[in-house]
Amino acid sequence: MVREGSQVEGEGAEKENMCSHTLLPATGTADATGTTDGKVVFRYDRDLIFILTVNVGSFYRVVLLSSIVTVITSQSCPGGWYHHSTSCYAFIDAEPLGWTEAMFYCSTLHAKLVEIESASENSFLKNHLVSVKTNGTYWIGLTDALVEGKYLWQTTQDDVDFVDWAPNEPNDYHHVHMVTEDCANLYFPYHYQWNDSPCSSKYDFICEKETATNPNIIG
Repeated sequence: MVREGSQVEGEGAEKENMCSHTLLPATGTADATGTTDGKVVFRYDRDLIFILTVNVGSFYRVVLLSSIVTVITSQSCPGGWYHHSTSCYAFIDAEPLGWTEAMFYCSTLHAKLVEIESASENSFLKNHLVSVKTNGTYWIGLTDALVEGKYLWQTTQDDVDFVDWAPNEPNDYHHVHMVTEDCANLYFPYHYQWNDSPCSSKYDFICEKETATNPNIIG
């Protein structure tokens, strides 16, 4: 295991060099192999440890930066947001809001109420909520307010391809009490499977926005 601040030295004195960078694929193991042309090489091992190898003349320095998740997040997502695939996610639990208010709040962050497009994305969100041991229910950006029974992602107006409704959901249960259930959430009592609720209900919510397209890596 390479320790933080450990060094691998060749012969000759250390000298400064301007450096460029190369980001290698997510394979292989960490090593202390430098380059001979003044480049910085990023490598990481199967435990997702991120290694920075800098060649400065004939002197090689290997630095343990951090876990790959932390590094990627710091490069592409704002503080407090979580990275998955091409999106950043903020789990807002300071003050539960109605669905419409949650939509507006996300827009003030230049984001949208989360739109779940795949099983992978859905699992990421559910696993995060389980890992932080929350017992809250979280709004997602899905609604059938326009046409009853036809659910759309509100911000993009995209049809729903992937779904994870809980058994017997959506059921518009409160409709018998003259209150429609037109907005969807990750429902804690259903282990964060999807549920429909009255849009006026106060819940936590998840905002989503695209990652930065060109994160800066400084050599």
